[in-house]
Formats: sequence, C-alpha cells, structure tokens
Amino acid sequence: MVDDHVAVGRVGDDPAALARGIAGHPGIYMGGPATFERAAAYTIGVEMALIATDRNSPLTEEDHRLLQERPEGDRTPEQEATEIRRLEPVLAKLFAALPTG
Repeated sequence: MVDDHVAVGRVGDDPAALARGIAGHPGIYMGGPATFERAAAYTIGVEMALIATDRNSPLTEEDHRLLQERPEGDRTPEQEATEIRRLEPVLAKLFAALPTG
C-alpha cells in the first residue's frame, strides 16, 4: 500500500520542489483516492488559475496530451503513484509561471 499521507518539508519558493512534493504525496494535496485522473484534474485547475491571472500557460501540446492520457484497466495504488509522478514536470512548469508575492 502506498502511504502518501505524510508530512513533507517546506519547499519555499522552489517550484520544482513543490511539484516533487505534490507528485510524491498527492493525497496531501488532492485528497483520496490518489488517482492519475484526480492528479490531472488538479494540474488542469492550476493551469486555469494561471490563465485567470491573465498569464499564458507554459504547457505544450505534449503536456496536454499527457494530461489527457488515461491509463487503462484497474491499477494498484503503486501503479497510480507511478502515473501521478509523470505529471511532476508539468506541475513544475505551471508553478514556475505562477505570480509570486
């Protein structure tokens, strides 16, 4: 069983560290069950928040294709965790583009 409900250290102003924390422990940020679909929806929500601040999304067509992929069949929690971790670079791009301050 994957235990993603653990405390993570502070990430400060490091978008890559924040993305790593979320991808590594999605249950803390997205609730459960931690699924790829839930993580993709969370990521799209972050993108929409960016767009709502009149900023351009840094995501590419390839990034959007990744968000639309749906792994097939029943998946174990470990398989879900692996799929969610694939979203880490996409989240890092988004967090880097968010306004600060």
